[in-house]
Amino acid sequence: MKAIIYIFALSALLLTSCKSQIAISLINYQSELETEWIDGELWAYRSDDNFVVGMSAFPANDDYGKYYQIKIAIMNLSNNSVVFNPSDVTALLAAGRDVTELNVYTNDEYQKMITRKQRWAMALNGFAEGLSAGSAGYSTTYVNGYAYTTYNYGAAAAANMAASDRIYYKSKLLEYEKNMKQVGYLKMNTIHPAQGISGYMNIERDGDTGILVVDIPVDGKTYQFQWNVKYD
Repeated sequence: MKAIIYIFALSALLLTSCKSQIAISLINYQSELETEWIDGELWAYRSDDNFVVGMSAFPANDDYGKYYQIKIAIMNLSNNSVVFNPSDVTALLAAGRDVTELNVYTNDEYQKMITRKQRWAMALNGFAEGLSAGSAGYSTTYVNGYAYTTYNYGAAAAANMAASDRIYYKSKLLEYEKNMKQVGYLKMNTIHPAQGISGYMNIERDGDTGILVVDIPVDGKTYQFQWNVKYD
């Protein structure tokens, strides 16, 4: 009963996200599971005398990749403080006899991936802006079948300034987006008695369907959840 009561306390910690063409559903035969729906998402919980561990899973994608996104909530019912390390979370996809270990991205790994792809985006954007600004000062007129090209330094300077402004604001936008991606991403935390944490993590998304198995170790015990991954 104590664990069930704390499940409702966990509900206030949870986040939302969008769906895509891959569907993920909870496998029904798992024992000792409590379930509930929160804002259209199915949550599953495992509990004992020390912890309530809940999670949901669904496909997600953004400008940086496609993932299985999991949300995790943990409530500490014990009398001791414990450290939860998200890097201990593991996942695999079982499809028949084939079992694929999936990378569960830590916050640092996810941020490095974002930084790498943003650098490429900024490099391409800067190259395109440079080409545009470089040709802005030239104008061509045709007189009696002859082409005359002139160069306007004022127009070139204005174009270069505008290009620099666009690059600057693009970089600030990408920086803001990166910072927002960190909000809610699970990081290492100490969970004190009667307290809880929640957040999300992204898992490498394999193209195959199968059984997504997620292991969440908390204070030396592993809480396992299994989800069916299939196409709608």
